[in-house]
Amino acid sequence: MVLKVRKTVKAPPGCPMSKCMDLLRGCWTPEVLWSLSEGPRRFSELRRDNPFISAKVMTTKASRSRAAWRPDKARDADIAADRGI
Repeated sequence: MVLKVRKTVKAPPGCPMSKCMDLLRGCWTPEVLWSLSEGPRRFSELRRDNPFISAKVMTTKASRSRAAWRPDKARDADIAADRGI
Protein backbone atom coordinates (compact mmCIF):
# COMPACT_ATOMS: atom_id res chain seq x y z
CA MET A 1 0.00 0.00 0.00
CA VAL A 2 1.44 3.37 -1.05
CA LEU A 3 0.69 6.38 1.10
CA LYS A 4 0.07 9.73 -0.51
CA VAL A 5 2.36 12.55 0.50
CA ARG A 6 0.42 15.37 2.12
CA LYS A 7 0.82 18.82 0.70
CA THR A 8 1.41 21.64 3.12
CA VAL A 9 -1.82 23.51 3.65
CA LYS A 10 -1.75 26.97 5.22
CA ALA A 11 -4.08 27.50 8.13
CA PRO A 12 -6.71 30.20 7.72
CA PRO A 13 -5.84 33.52 9.35
CA GLY A 14 -6.79 33.68 13.01
CA CYS A 15 -7.02 29.90 13.38
CA PRO A 16 -7.05 29.12 17.14
CA MET A 17 -5.23 25.83 16.68
CA SER A 18 -2.38 27.59 14.85
CA LYS A 19 -2.06 30.10 17.69
CA CYS A 20 -1.99 27.28 20.22
CA MET A 21 0.68 25.36 18.31
CA ASP A 22 2.78 28.53 17.99
CA LEU A 23 2.74 28.82 21.78
CA LEU A 24 3.75 25.18 22.23
CA ARG A 25 6.54 25.04 19.64
CA GLY A 26 9.93 23.94 20.82
CA CYS A 27 11.37 20.99 22.68
CA TRP A 28 10.91 21.96 26.31
CA THR A 29 7.95 24.35 26.21
CA PRO A 30 5.30 21.77 27.26
CA GLU A 31 7.40 20.75 30.28
CA VAL A 32 7.85 24.36 31.39
CA LEU A 33 4.14 25.10 30.93
CA TRP A 34 3.25 21.95 32.87
CA SER A 35 5.43 23.15 35.75
CA LEU A 36 3.72 26.54 35.63
CA SER A 37 0.21 25.06 35.49
CA GLU A 38 0.01 24.89 39.29
CA GLY A 39 0.62 28.62 39.59
CA PRO A 40 3.53 31.08 39.64
CA ARG A 41 6.90 29.47 40.34
CA ARG A 42 10.33 30.81 41.11
CA PHE A 43 13.10 30.12 38.63
CA SER A 44 14.86 27.80 41.08
CA GLU A 45 11.64 25.78 41.48
CA LEU A 46 11.35 25.41 37.72
CA ARG A 47 14.97 24.25 37.55
CA ARG A 48 14.33 21.71 40.32
CA ASP A 49 11.22 20.39 38.52
CA ASN A 50 13.04 20.13 35.17
CA PRO A 51 16.67 19.16 35.92
CA PHE A 52 17.47 18.17 32.33
CA ILE A 53 16.79 21.65 30.94
CA SER A 54 19.75 24.05 30.95
CA ALA A 55 19.39 27.43 32.67
CA LYS A 56 19.70 29.25 29.34
CA VAL A 57 16.92 27.23 27.70
CA MET A 58 14.73 27.54 30.80
CA THR A 59 15.15 31.32 30.79
CA THR A 60 14.29 31.54 27.10
CA LYS A 61 11.20 29.33 27.39
CA ALA A 62 9.94 31.09 30.52
CA SER A 63 10.37 34.56 29.01
CA ARG A 64 8.65 33.52 25.76
CA SER A 65 5.78 32.01 27.72
CA ARG A 66 5.50 35.13 29.84
CA ALA A 67 5.50 37.35 26.75
CA ALA A 68 2.89 35.20 25.01
CA TRP A 69 0.55 35.23 28.01
CA ARG A 70 1.08 38.88 28.96
CA PRO A 71 -2.30 40.59 28.78
CA ASP A 72 -2.81 43.26 26.20
CA LYS A 73 -3.22 46.64 27.96
CA ALA A 74 -5.83 47.86 25.49
CA ARG A 75 -7.88 44.70 25.96
CA ASP A 76 -7.63 45.04 29.73
CA ALA A 77 -8.77 48.66 29.52
CA ASP A 78 -11.81 47.58 27.49
CA ILE A 79 -12.68 44.88 30.02
CA ALA A 80 -12.28 47.33 32.90
CA ALA A 81 -14.52 49.86 31.12
CA ASP A 82 -17.18 47.18 30.56
CA ARG A 83 -17.09 46.28 34.24
CA GLY A 84 -17.20 49.94 35.30
CA ILE A 85 -13.85 49.83 37.05
